[in-house]
Amino acid sequence: MHSALVQFSATDFVREESVNIFVNHAFNDLVTNSEKDNEQLPQKLVYHFYADPGEYELKICYAADEIRPVSVYVNGNLITDRALAKSTNGWTRIETSVVGSTLLNSGVNTLVISRETAIPHLQQITFTPQW
Repeated sequence: MHSALVQFSATDFVREESVNIFVNHAFNDLVTNSEKDNEQLPQKLVYHFYADPGEYELKICYAADEIRPVSVYVNGNLITDRALAKSTNGWTRIETSVVGSTLLNSGVNTLVISRETAIPHLQQITFTPQW
C-alpha cells in the first residue's frame, strides 16, 4: 500500500491552539505574525491532519524579507530548529523549502511551527510520501 500526498494551506491552522498568528488577506492569504506590535512575542502555529503511516518529506512554501528560522515539530518530535532559515528577498516572494523527513502515524498527526519572535510568511505545507 502506498501512502498519499498530504497537502494543506498554511491558513488551516488550529486557531485555539496557535499563538499570535494572523491571516494577511492583503498578501494573498499568507499566514503572518498577528500584528506589528507583536513581532517580539512568541509565535506558534498548530495543525492537525490525517495521513497514512509512513515516512514523508516535509516542504513548506514561505516568504521572508529577513531571516526568521523556525522550529518544526511533528507529533512532538523536533524535526529541526532552523527551518525556513533564509530570506526569499521579499514578503510576497514565495519559495519552497525542504524541512526534512519525518514519520507520520495512521490517522491524526500534529505539526507545530514556532519561533520566539515573528515567523516568516507561510503559504502551503506538503508531506510527500517516501517509498
